[in-house]
Amino acid sequence: MKQQIWTIERKNCLDDIVAQVCHLWWVLLLCLGGSALVLAAVGVLTIIFDVPFAYFTRDPAAAVSGGTAPSYAGALSNLGVLVMAAAATVSLHAGWLLYHAKRARNQFWFIMSSGLFTTWLLLDDLYQIHEEVLPDHVGIPEEVVYALYVGLMTAYLLIFAGAILQTEYVLLLLALGFFALSIVSDFIPFEFAEHHLIEDGAKFVGMTLWCAYYLRLSWEMLQPMVKRSGIE
Repeated sequence: MKQQIWTIERKNCLDDIVAQVCHLWWVLLLCLGGSALVLAAVGVLTIIFDVPFAYFTRDPAAAVSGGTAPSYAGALSNLGVLVMAAAATVSLHAGWLLYHAKRARNQFWFIMSSGLFTTWLLLDDLYQIHEEVLPDHVGIPEEVVYALYVGLMTAYLLIFAGAILQTEYVLLLLALGFFALSIVSDFIPFEFAEHHLIEDGAKFVGMTLWCAYYLRLSWEMLQPMVKRSGIE
């Protein structure tokens, strides 16, 4: 009897696994195929830059200087990236929900554009795009990149000004103010004791305010849907 029950349960489990694989084939293809493409790209980069594969795959603190950097190296920078990742993820997911709920399209474009812009900012900070990649490998000066970012941010504020003014925009203004302080301190032509405290500290404070703004914005946009679903 126990053997029969075990056989039935095993068959049901196998049927369930097969059904899930068939239902999630596109998710599996996206994850496995995307991962394969990333690994292939890393392989190409190891050839281009003539560095070991581990240079791209290991934690930066372990990869740099033969692993002599302490584990807490860059801790605040890493935390800032996580904060921005939270803002980007919540914003993009809110946009996805608003799109499928057929909510007002202006809300969808506002939060989705915010999520995409935040994603680019965190990638820029994570991979030092404006500091090293574009100036050193593409030939675009850092000043030009900053000017481009200011232009993009200005366009974003003008396009969505009406929507922003209906939100708790003081958080966004404070975030932009701290980002501006960080950028200005980066252009000071001499080093001083508190240089990195001001530059990196102001950037981190700006990131937390930026994250708080878009988390609260996403919640405000989704509240009508939540209330209709009966979730408190």
